[in-house]
Amino acid sequence: MNKRSIPRWCRTVLAAWACTGATWAYASQAPLQFEPCRIDDIPGAVQCAKLDVPLAVGDHRQVSVQIVRLPALTRQPAPDPVLLLAGGPGQAASALGRLAQALGAVRRERDLLLVDQRGTGRSQPLDCKLPADADPLSDLLKDKLLPDEVLSCFASLREQAAHYTTHDYIRDLEAVRARLGIEQFNLWGGSYGTRVVQEYLRLHPERVRTAVMDGVVSSTTRLTADIAANNDARLHAVVVACQQSSSCHAAYPKLQQIVEQLPRQLQQKPIAVDLPHPLTGVQLKGQFSDISLASTLGVMLYQPEMQALVPRLLYQVSQGEVRPLLAAYSQVMLVLGEQMNDVLYFAVACAEDAEVPTLPAAGVFVSVQKMAREVCAAWGLPGKPLPGPVKSNVPTLLLSGGLDPVTPPRLANQVATGLANRLHLQAPQLGHVISHYRCVPKVIHEFIQDAKAGAEAKSCDLKLRAMPALPFYVTDKEARP
Repeated sequence: MNKRSIPRWCRTVLAAWACTGATWAYASQAPLQFEPCRIDDIPGAVQCAKLDVPLAVGDHRQVSVQIVRLPALTRQPAPDPVLLLAGGPGQAASALGRLAQALGAVRRERDLLLVDQRGTGRSQPLDCKLPADADPLSDLLKDKLLPDEVLSCFASLREQAAHYTTHDYIRDLEAVRARLGIEQFNLWGGSYGTRVVQEYLRLHPERVRTAVMDGVVSSTTRLTADIAANNDARLHAVVVACQQSSSCHAAYPKLQQIVEQLPRQLQQKPIAVDLPHPLTGVQLKGQFSDISLASTLGVMLYQPEMQALVPRLLYQVSQGEVRPLLAAYSQVMLVLGEQMNDVLYFAVACAEDAEVPTLPAAGVFVSVQKMAREVCAAWGLPGKPLPGPVKSNVPTLLLSGGLDPVTPPRLANQVATGLANRLHLQAPQLGHVISHYRCVPKVIHEFIQDAKAGAEAKSCDLKLRAMPALPFYVTDKEARP
């Protein structure tokens, strides 16, 4: 999912006129026809529609964009719906049913809109199909995480994927807004969706009433290099926390040494794997390499509950036992793997990431950066970063988990410098994207309702800061502080 549409549209007066004219054209058309449909994690029917948009400004080719509407639970909804922007890049917005459920109080007054980003979900997904018998776990155990045929497919999509960037997505969202006759959105973005929020604020500030950003990634964050470095930093923090825990340190006294040496050992001599698939029972054969380690740990670090298992899992891998780590990885990817479009991920990352002159000499996640370079090279296009930090007066709520491995709170602090009307709520013991946890949905409801933080935010802040740290697992069945 890669590519770099150099977003020239709306950068000059003529381009701005062209975009405005396109918006008027959508506004003058007949209302969209919504039909009953279903999405995961939402009981009962919701409403779906399709909108054809130009592949690029002035291009006769079109992309069909999927719109899902969860109608407000009132006869007179507020005129400014909440637009939910998914992460990745590569996650379809229509996969945010669980979040929509958590925001039930918001839906009492406002419609919730989920627009699949072009290239994901039902918005003409970019697709490089793997063999029919492939799944995330079998892919993980191959000599190359991305086979040559997949890289060739990526390269064949070069021209098309050039029009699947963040700014192209925002152009589609503006077309949806105009066609539905909406004056302003309330924006919620998670992870990569926070980048979409920031660019929306930059390009169309008058169309945003409030903004909520959860798991904040800045417009200048490199989606591969910086996030890999953040993963390494979180893994180091897990090691330090284990060393400071008497029971964890006693169980795993050589954890730091293992983290430093294991990637190199697996690169030189991968672990041979021949075992039943933990979910399907089909026999798996392959090699567990340094890339396998980075890919599995990257998934495990997303959730604090999984971070508590990491020391034990690393010790087991260092002894040649990979089954527990593969089983845990499979459970997560059973859901996550179906939601993500890897082609679109690289389309955006290769288009918008600044190039990294040299890779780090060491680190568990260096192999991921090398793989990303290989993919971007298949497209043959260097990254062109987005503009610097956005400046905005729109009321904005920033949310961060202190244990977030990819978008730590410091990124939200960086973005906050340009936001004149903001609140940053942090949960020290939570991980990546916290909107559905505990009291946070109430804070979001209050913020969208009043366009400012109030009593719920103050109360929730105290509750989140009082959460205890999770103990580490020192045996397969026992966790101790």
